[in-house]
Amino acid sequence: MVYRGMLRTAIGIVREEGPLKLWQGVTPAIYRHIVYSGVRMVAYEQLRDSALGRRADASFPFWKAVVGGMVAGAVGQFMASPTDLVKVQMQMEGRRRLEGNAAVPPHSCSRTLVNVLMVHGVYHTFLKIVSEGGIRGLWAGWVPNVQRAALVNLGGMSPTRLLYNAPQ
Repeated sequence: MVYRGMLRTAIGIVREEGPLKLWQGVTPAIYRHIVYSGVRMVAYEQLRDSALGRRADASFPFWKAVVGGMVAGAVGQFMASPTDLVKVQMQMEGRRRLEGNAAVPPHSCSRTLVNVLMVHGVYHTFLKIVSEGGIRGLWAGWVPNVQRAALVNLGGMSPTRLLYNAPQ
């Protein structure tokens, strides 16, 4: 079933899977937010104060704020990419079950699909990704995510930081 729009999608999930499924993936989303926001804020401050540097009058040119914001967003997203991947895997679990694509348990002799979870939480999902793709597997799909984060930070972090860091 295809839903159009956020509200119709949410209603469809509640009808088909129950209201608690709206929160599936929230734990890794919180982990992602902590890693992403923490790294990008520290990275921006370090870039501003060290690598890009302020002027002698302690001002920070707009172009440097833009570059710093984009680099900080990219670095933050790169570091948070594994948590994004885990979040998506957990959110997709309900869809896999609805489509009948659940895993066959290893001890099963039957060739029929049974309703078994492929992932059982954040820790299990991390382990599953690493066992299937190694440590590098945690960064699958990082390039478009890093590009998006750099552009989001360009529009969100740079002008805001520029205003707060203007000379008094």
